[in-house]
Amino acid sequence: EAIREAGFDPDTSLDLSMFWQALATYRVREGVTPEEDQELHEALRKFGSATGGEISVLQVGKLLRFLGFALPLMEMQSFVELVDVDCSGSLDLCELRKLLRMLREKDVEQARHAFDAQCNAQGVSRLSLPLVTQALARLGVNNSLVFITERDLPRGTVDGSHRQEPNAPWEVDLQGFVRICNRLQRKARMRNREQHGFTCKEVLELRSVFKQYDVGGSGDIKPREQIKFIEDHFPEMAHEKNLRPELLAVMDQVDSERNGRLTFEGFLVLAQRLSDMHDTWRLRKEQQIISSTAFSVQQLHGFRELFMAADKGTGRLSLVDVRGMINNITPIGAKYFGELQAAFKQVAAQRQDAGENHDHLDFPEFVLLMSRLVESNFANITAKTR
Repeated sequence: EAIREAGFDPDTSLDLSMFWQALATYRVREGVTPEEDQELHEALRKFGSATGGEISVLQVGKLLRFLGFALPLMEMQSFVELVDVDCSGSLDLCELRKLLRMLREKDVEQARHAFDAQCNAQGVSRLSLPLVTQALARLGVNNSLVFITERDLPRGTVDGSHRQEPNAPWEVDLQGFVRICNRLQRKARMRNREQHGFTCKEVLELRSVFKQYDVGGSGDIKPREQIKFIEDHFPEMAHEKNLRPELLAVMDQVDSERNGRLTFEGFLVLAQRLSDMHDTWRLRKEQQIISSTAFSVQQLHGFRELFMAADKGTGRLSLVDVRGMINNITPIGAKYFGELQAAFKQVAAQRQDAGENHDHLDFPEFVLLMSRLVESNFANITAKTR
């Protein structure tokens, strides 16, 4: 596609000058296809600034959800930190293209690991159809969720050069497997867009949640049940007085029938709006806390990687988690553990969420704790982290 966009025929030979022109086109697009670039422009116009030239980092999650990417907030922020190198707090088109390239590279790397693991387990260099299915399962791809068809798994021997031998047993090499994964990921993103940004697995989980609040099995949930859902699943926002007008506005906006009741389709929209609102609220909290510390962007990125490696996908760390993390840097005896426990509780106690316990820290609170530990040179941690 880059060769064609540069004005050349992909089926003809390229001299050095033509090759460099095609490569320059590819690099400008960061490997993004024209179709993907068109979708990116559409998303940027929808969620970006009035001029459409850039987007706040607070809105990047909405943009990615619109494009069908399903990323946890922490993982998304980790990528944004790598792209927003000037710390401007916004991303332009070039930076967004780079972000999409990084997400694709992550997918390719995961596919490669799944392929290698399956090949090593079976002692083979190519995968048969049953082994491809097992390798896809390593990636969390389930046929009932992604709807794999024969078009996704072409017949014949498939390799990176697209060569197929009709009479050969069905096998796939690494490049062919990556191509299959790319096709399935594209298919999944299209379906995510149709489902308000949620994956098929998330939709199944949300349908189960919907049934819990569908009193009497009427097929819809009333305002009282909607409020109960928000209190149960978004307690931090539900008990934040300043957010109540916005929460009520969201409930009103998704009530398309103007009768106060939501079908499952409306419930999905409500869940999506609340998820976006919750992510924005968390990011603002993160920016506020981080701005009070003296950590560099590189240090914050390092803390985020440490946090994600220890939080087991919960977005929270317990005192035991933090102790284990710091103990890898500097030994913590009984004396220092008492100091750590006091500092941990002090940070957690600042949380204003009603009804929340104080036995965990989210990422902004973890950064605040680390800032205080560094400032006080807790257990000589400053020297150990230079």
